[in-house]
Amino acid sequence: MQTALALSIVILVLYIAWSILAIPFSWKRRNMRLKRAGLGFCALIAILVALTIDADREARSLGFESATDQRLAKEAGINEPAAWAQQKGALLAKKKADDDAAAAAKAAARTAEDKASAKEAARVAAAEKESAARAEAEKAVAEKAEAEKCRQDLQCWGEKAWIGASVRCPEFIEKLAKWDFQWTDGTFEPKFAKYRWKDQKRGVVTLIGDKAKMQNGFGAWKRVTYTCDYDPIAEAVVTVDAN
Repeated sequence: MQTALALSIVILVLYIAWSILAIPFSWKRRNMRLKRAGLGFCALIAILVALTIDADREARSLGFESATDQRLAKEAGINEPAAWAQQKGALLAKKKADDDAAAAAKAAARTAEDKASAKEAARVAAAEKESAARAEAEKAVAEKAEAEKCRQDLQCWGEKAWIGASVRCPEFIEKLAKWDFQWTDGTFEPKFAKYRWKDQKRGVVTLIGDKAKMQNGFGAWKRVTYTCDYDPIAEAVVTVDAN
């Protein structure tokens, strides 16, 4: 019977495959072919179930509990149901122990691999951190050297002072006026035109401009030249003057 069922399975598989593969060549009959393929698939499932039931029945007729029980006996090299019944417990326990040991060994190997990966990741992270710290230190040294070089050059240091002085000096210059005060520079015109050393050792620069006028006590306006001594290191105004 099992041979007949096996042959039926082969025939059904070929029939289902033919029904599906023939659809592109007979598009108008596709619904019928799909229906046939579905019926063939259902029949295939039924035959597989019947084959399983028949295998279990045959195994029980030989003295085994089921087809699965018979398969396990064959894997253990035992063909007699009585001998299998006596040794099954010990053999299955040994198989389970072997499977558990294999699973434990696999888990241990995976754990060791994970630890090795974590250790390598930590090493790479530490190396990257050390490299970043070294690069940052080298950058700081280079910036310090560049700043010191700039401080020795009036043009470089004066430009640095001009940026901060343009923001911080005007309000102090305005306070020098006893009466009214007006700036005469344009929107994009700088308030300081020149600069010179005030105290090179301290890094203080004097910035000079003349884009302003002050009103005297009689209401007359006078154009003035103003100066602002500025410390770029402290980012602070030292003194201002106008005349």
